[in-house]
Amino acid sequence: MRLYFDTNAATEEGCYWLSLPGTLRDLELLGIELEEGMAVTLYMDDCDEAGRPALLLVDAIVEKDGTHFVARADKRTWRHENLRDSAV
Repeated sequence: MRLYFDTNAATEEGCYWLSLPGTLRDLELLGIELEEGMAVTLYMDDCDEAGRPALLLVDAIVEKDGTHFVARADKRTWRHENLRDSAV
């Protein structure tokens, strides 16, 4: 499952907030409620190494931070996906 995120919306621990409007829209469209331990792929608009429009992707696990959900990114999985080939 892919969820929108923003690299600027990170916690001090390096997790990403899952309460952004784009994330909430994705959850609503998918009909999914977040649960701790859920595996997700986070995505956001970016450019690849050649400057072409692409998606920035990272695999993550959903966690609770107080009363809010966050996603802890697996730093080994950062990658770009060409928009032409994207599943989003």
